[in-house]
Amino acid sequence: MVTPVQYGFQRIILRLLSILIVPVLVSCGGAGGSGTTDSVNKAALDKVSDADRALLHAVYFDQRTPSGFYHAPIPAAVTDASSYTIHHIKNTSILSVADRVNQPQYELSAVDLTEALNWSETAASLLPVYRQLVDEDETKFYYQFARVDMNAPDIYYYDRVLKRSVISRSGVDLSVPSVLNQPIYMGQVNLSALSLVDIQQLIEYLWSFSKSNNFGHAVVSTFITEDINHIIYTMEEARLTPDYSGQCDQVSVYRISYSIEKPGGRMTRSTVLLRHLFARREAAQIVSCIK
Repeated sequence: MVTPVQYGFQRIILRLLSILIVPVLVSCGGAGGSGTTDSVNKAALDKVSDADRALLHAVYFDQRTPSGFYHAPIPAAVTDASSYTIHHIKNTSILSVADRVNQPQYELSAVDLTEALNWSETAASLLPVYRQLVDEDETKFYYQFARVDMNAPDIYYYDRVLKRSVISRSGVDLSVPSVLNQPIYMGQVNLSALSLVDIQQLIEYLWSFSKSNNFGHAVVSTFITEDINHIIYTMEEARLTPDYSGQCDQVSVYRISYSIEKPGGRMTRSTVLLRHLFARREAAQIVSCIK
């Protein structure tokens, strides 16, 4: 048995907060209590750890990823964040609208630039308004094609196609939601071509195109380990469920683990619920609700 080796990729958001997090005792219905004593408030305050304060700050103030989390470089032609969009060419992107019904959805992976370009061209031809190819590029993870609508040439549309030499997503269905405590197939990774840093960056890159990359979601820590049989990348992610009645929101904290089998490279993702926190935002202040 080989003892797992943990590498130095753990990044936890622990910083001095620029806001005040105030503990409030609430009833089961979530309403703020009254008449609490100083000793009770002190006990409530003690229950909010530094890590949870940072977590709530990240969720409410839209800090979606921790320091060091991988983000792909912005294309060189981009001068304004509002002037471009990026999407991956999927299997459904190269099908007619009628043929997309009831199809699983996953990102395509090309064996070379020519195959990737053909898919980008097919996808462009199926759009209501064709977008002209103006540039092409590639990184270690994907091929990229810049296109413009000639009626609005200041806006760039970037098609990306993953590299088959890195990962194949065939057999993945991105439309299927995660189920707690059940592994979901996430693709086949080419371990011979990737270092641990590459694998970390690849998973974080794919996360940036997932539904989790939205307001109310925050990755608060990540780390990667390896033993003789697996590489396991783990992130802790917080997700906000707002309460629009003015009571306490629920912030659910999950452990999401990507397990890659060695040497084959089969990757699965498992999601485990760790705990719930209850809070609400009042202007620049977060009120922590202790239930």
